[in-house]
Amino acid sequence: MIQSLSSSAASVGSASQPLLDRAQPASKVEPARSTEQEAATRTSIDTVAQGRRASIRALNGGLSIVQGVDNAAEQVQERLVELRQLATKAASNRPGSPDEPTLLEQTEKLKEEINALAEDTSFSGFNLTDGSQAALEIRTDLELEAPISIPTPDLSTESLGIDEVDLSTINGARAAVRTIDAAIEGVDGVRLEVLQQEGILAAAARFDIERAGALGATPLSDRAAAAESAAEANVQLRDAPDAARQLQTQTLSRDAVSVLLA
Repeated sequence: MIQSLSSSAASVGSASQPLLDRAQPASKVEPARSTEQEAATRTSIDTVAQGRRASIRALNGGLSIVQGVDNAAEQVQERLVELRQLATKAASNRPGSPDEPTLLEQTEKLKEEINALAEDTSFSGFNLTDGSQAALEIRTDLELEAPISIPTPDLSTESLGIDEVDLSTINGARAAVRTIDAAIEGVDGVRLEVLQQEGILAAAARFDIERAGALGATPLSDRAAAAESAAEANVQLRDAPDAARQLQTQTLSRDAVSVLLA
């Protein structure tokens, strides 16, 4: 089942509702001297502007989601690396080694931490990394070919296949190394997919903010410009993810506030 975050007032998913509930612009009251045609034109412009503000809020909500998922995946990955180090050490220990109890305790502790991360990562009441949702869609008023879909993976030890790794024997520890390597590779794939969607979201938000005051863009130009911006953002995120993410977040937050309060 796919949960949708939409810029449409009638179809905004509840995951983004707190964002959309804030800073909703009040309806403008037309002066009595305005003609019906002028009033209709202004109402139409106001409706488009409201839609684009809602679109910006949905996109910023999407950015919060992908960053939350990636942060959880990164922390899970760090613990998987630690777990692999323990398995490697256990594979070289002799049976009955005095290190064995400590290794087993540390293994269980790391697995508990991974499960806690999987269960506790959420956005607006929706769990993001426990596998309870297939994906979250971000719908905007940009004329994109398809909605932006954010993966919401299952990062639990059971899903990663490491819940029953056994470091109490040399053979078990050696098998655990292979299992953990596969889990690390799987989380790598999750982070790559999330990174790609983050680039698209950042570019779409950037483009939506820039055009918020210019209501004449055509669907074709929307799609072309958004695609070009997404490609540039993905290159930045791939080459220097931490710096690019920080810069994009700071810029988008500042510009989004100025648009939403306009």
